[in-house]
Amino acid sequence: SALNPGLVSPRTHKSSKRNLSSSSLSPSLTDKNSKVFITPNRFVVLATNDSVDQEAAAMPASNSTDAPPANQPHTVQIRDLDIPPIFIKDIANFSAFNTILTNITSQKGFTCRASSAYLKVIPSSRINYYKIVEHLHETDASFHSYTPRHLRTHRVVIRNLHYSTLNIDIINALNELGHKVKHVHNAKN
Repeated sequence: SALNPGLVSPRTHKSSKRNLSSSSLSPSLTDKNSKVFITPNRFVVLATNDSVDQEAAAMPASNSTDAPPANQPHTVQIRDLDIPPIFIKDIANFSAFNTILTNITSQKGFTCRASSAYLKVIPSSRINYYKIVEHLHETDASFHSYTPRHLRTHRVVIRNLHYSTLNIDIINALNELGHKVKHVHNAKN
């Protein structure tokens, strides 16, 4: 029949659609409503004392396997990341130095890592950093540390200032806002 286009085969006309089984009927209304699930509030730590927030945090999770239980408190570890390490050279007696630093700060006030060239002291807080640096200055120790992030200077460009604005006026305006000014350059085109 492929060679002779005029002849038609006696095949019955089959529909291109599949027959659906009885189990694959259209979903009922109850199936559509069951897709809603409630998860616990992950931001309960940030909530204020509003009663609405407390009710939302107390709702248990359903249909959620990876969510933590709502009755367990969330713990947030805050670490002061902008504390630079202190590199100290020429430590003759590490045990005595460690005892002095422990007396100045506390048992968990710092951690130490030693190499052949220097001792790296990592303070656990800003207060301990300042205590250790003050002690090292008093004893004239040979050490190096980076400037803490909160004390670093910033280069700032202020746009749309008139070219005739005086540098003194810019400095005074920044000082009123609580900033320390090192240098001001009014770029004139």
